[in-house]
Amino acid sequence: MLTSATEFVGGESSSEEAFSTNVGGYCTVALPRRVEQYVANQFDQPSQKVSDLFATLPSSSQLTYYDPAGTPLLISNPGGDWSGWEGAEPEIARGMAVHVYANAAVDLVMSGTLDGRKVTGAYASRRQVLTCSALPLEGDPIADMGAPEAGGDFIQIDPLGGSVTSRALSDGSWSDEAPDLRLGEGFIYFPSSARTWSQRLVIQPGAFELDVDFTP
Repeated sequence: MLTSATEFVGGESSSEEAFSTNVGGYCTVALPRRVEQYVANQFDQPSQKVSDLFATLPSSSQLTYYDPAGTPLLISNPGGDWSGWEGAEPEIARGMAVHVYANAAVDLVMSGTLDGRKVTGAYASRRQVLTCSALPLEGDPIADMGAPEAGGDFIQIDPLGGSVTSRALSDGSWSDEAPDLRLGEGFIYFPSSARTWSQRLVIQPGAFELDVDFTP
């Protein structure tokens, strides 16, 4: 949910595709007790560290973070303090998602800004990644969010409060009905070939639009 239409007024583009006025927004993700979810970070936030983004999760919760190589890392917060990594604390940048297991029901609020810059993610062939739209969008990841797709791609959805649903693409069509993701939800993406996914926010006086493109 974008929170303030007045912030769109006066936004100006530059040669770097950055904008002079940031757009503020938030979304609330309702996490049920002990149900695994794919939770997305779709905003630029003051701190992207795990301990700050998920500070409101109850003690003894867990999350699985996938590093850039696609290796899963299990992180937990026994006693309320997050731990489980070596070296620098993991950061969940805009356009990334994590697998969350909340020990008690909680409303997780994600808030921050969108500065309008183009965001590009590269996806290696046949490497499983946990991802999301880099902009606060909802609906079908392909039709509404502009995720790159091809026959043989595989997407796994873990809907809030529901059961895991897997979808496969064949000749550009879903094997079942298209999924419908809400704000703050991520998904597992297994591309059949390497590609990129780019998004940017175009701000104009009094309005905004989304420009989504990808390169196979």
